Amino acid sequence: MNAKAVLTAVAGKVAASLKARGFERRALKFVRRAGDDGFVSLIELQPSKKSTPEQVLFAINFGVIVPSLYVGDDLTKPEYGGCHWGGRVSGNDGVELWWPVRADEDVEQLTARVMALVAQEVLPALETKKDAQRLLFLGTLLHRAGRRDEFEETKAELERKARDPFSLRALEELKKLDG
Repeated sequence: MNAKAVLTAVAGKVAASLKARGFERRALKFVRRAGDDGFVSLIELQPSKKSTPEQVLFAINFGVIVPSLYVGDDLTKPEYGGCHWGGRVSGNDGVELWWPVRADEDVEQLTARVMALVAQEVLPALETKKDAQRLLFLGTLLHRAGRRDEFEETKAELERKARDPFSLRALEELKKLDG
């Protein structure tokens, strides 16, 4: 088995774990269209262009797409670059992680490491950011439309929920609209 085949095998096992959370596999991507809001969550195992047959480097990207604002061709095959918000798994030092995969890598161990990061970092971030992003977009549109009462309600909802840095920045963006 070459390094690319190992990463593909890991993607298959990750897909099986994420299926219970509503994700569908698209090669090295996992896509979920969730709930009534229709937001699309994306998790991607992105191989580096510096990869070789002996070693593949990959990063874990994740993001959220708002369908009504999507400008891509096919929302069933979203690209990370089309996400309205996104991130990449980083180490404790804040530097993005690029993981090496060798042809002799243990698929089960690598899958366990990937799933631990997805469970600890990616899934919680997707849920938090999705809601804050929705409220930021909604508030911005309501403000531009001159719908003051609904804008204030949206801003108040975000204020009640804002706990993480992204949500707090989104709240500040809405407050800036008032001048």
